[in-house]
Amino acid sequence: MLLQRLKRQSLIRYALSVLLSSIAVVNAQEHLVPVPDSFGLRNEYHEKLRTLFQEGFTSDVVLRVLILESFSTESLVGIRKTAEGFEAFGLRAKTSIGDTELLKEYEQGHIFLLDRDGNRTPGIETKQYQELKDRTPADFRDIAVDRMQRPLEKQTVDQITDIWKTFLQGTRYPQRPREGKDGTNYYFAMQGNLGLTMSGMVWSPNESTRTDQLVQLAETLKEYVKFKKTEYQLNAMVRTTQFRLEK
Repeated sequence: MLLQRLKRQSLIRYALSVLLSSIAVVNAQEHLVPVPDSFGLRNEYHEKLRTLFQEGFTSDVVLRVLILESFSTESLVGIRKTAEGFEAFGLRAKTSIGDTELLKEYEQGHIFLLDRDGNRTPGIETKQYQELKDRTPADFRDIAVDRMQRPLEKQTVDQITDIWKTFLQGTRYPQRPREGKDGTNYYFAMQGNLGLTMSGMVWSPNESTRTDQLVQLAETLKEYVKFKKTEYQLNAMVRTTQFRLEK
């Protein structure tokens, strides 16, 4: 009898620990994680992104999100002021900055192949290197960038700005950072008071979390710029996000 009771108590404690752990993970995804407002000035890779997408960091940009997706090229989506009003815009690198760095690794002799007998073949003599070289500029500044833009109504701009502001004013460090090898990093930013930049990021949030809703809005804005979503669909996603924040 005592043994059964102890087993039952042990199972209850285990179930509670799993439940509390899952709640902690979800709560960690309810807020963006703070990142330095001087994006690109303390990290070489980020500095190169800022250089490549420099028009996404100018003073006319109201808000932006930098999207770094595994196994894809880097992109940036945002809203900026124009002489006529506002427009949503998008930037996408045609080749990855990461591939440019990989090319250097090959050429500096850091990558090689070993056969079954342990014989080493320099990486620059492989088919993989030649294919990479054929499609990748040697200098990241020579990477071509696709540019897109589309007018946006001020009311929609104001609503999206309010959503960005709500999240960026509520950034928090999680008790347990979420990490993973693959997935997508989203870096959100906008101008705050006194011209300072508010910024925060999230990595591949789970479905139904607040940050997942923000990511859905960012992805819808990206599709709007590409003329794959209508203004009605964008506004519908804005309303859905507003409702989610009110809950």
